[in-house]
Amino acid sequence: MGIMNAILPVAAGWANPSYRRVSTWLTVYEKRLQAKNFARTTLQHKRMMLSVLNRFIGPLPIGSVTPHHVLYFLDFYVAQGKTRSAAIAHFLIKDVFREAEFSGWINKNPVTPVLVPDDVVKRDRLTVDEWQRIYLAAKFQSPDYFPLAMLLTLVTAQRRSDISAMRREQIFDDHLHIEQLKTGAKIAIPLDLRLDALGISVREVIDMCPGNDFLLSHRQIMVHSLSHRFQAVRDAIFPRDQWLGTPPSFHEQRSLAERLYRDQGINTQRLLGHKYQRTTDRYDDDRGREFRKIII
Repeated sequence: MGIMNAILPVAAGWANPSYRRVSTWLTVYEKRLQAKNFARTTLQHKRMMLSVLNRFIGPLPIGSVTPHHVLYFLDFYVAQGKTRSAAIAHFLIKDVFREAEFSGWINKNPVTPVLVPDDVVKRDRLTVDEWQRIYLAAKFQSPDYFPLAMLLTLVTAQRRSDISAMRREQIFDDHLHIEQLKTGAKIAIPLDLRLDALGISVREVIDMCPGNDFLLSHRQIMVHSLSHRFQAVRDAIFPRDQWLGTPPSFHEQRSLAERLYRDQGINTQRLLGHKYQRTTDRYDDDRGREFRKIII
């Protein structure tokens, strides 16, 4: 009798998919993800979250998953203070079970009643004055490539991975051509694009770069080096208690560039390579750090 009870859920799974394990559905779902046109890094992040989800609820019959189990999974990120990751995980797990519902594995999505975790803003934005102080200090404290990386980031408004990978071969037709590593977005930035706040153009910054292949150096500078150098110089000149939240990272230069270029009337959604304007608008939020001047 005991053996029959143990076999029953497995056998029933062939007739009723709701008895099948979550891990079995995740295998199906991951194959569907791979068939979609996601950027490589985006797909990697989704697969990592699916791996965490599998650890938490993989052995459960998919039809037995409740909102409590969903919260249990999301709390993994919330407990670490990763509210942004928790919000992304909520979107992913909701899609996981939506696909399962459409495919007839379950009758009701258990994620529907669960609210999206609050995406608490913790990292401070960077102001122009702070950027200039960090840049000047970097010229004395860091290798030559680093202040150039800061300039290149601010005048192009690109991510550190794209700054690290920039090469001379991307310059033609009087434009710097970038295929963003994260999203695959293709952008052609005019070399004459000028950032008024610094009084310098993309062309002038590129002319300062010493590399014959990679712009910043004779070899590719790794992204972790850019982040590490920025943090070291920032902490050397600004006390940690100055910041209301987490001190700004190297990436915050991209937000600063967006705000400065938007004030110039540049199409920053296209410059940053965003698919949606609402994404760009999040970069435009200075989180109360500066007075925004009215242009007349």
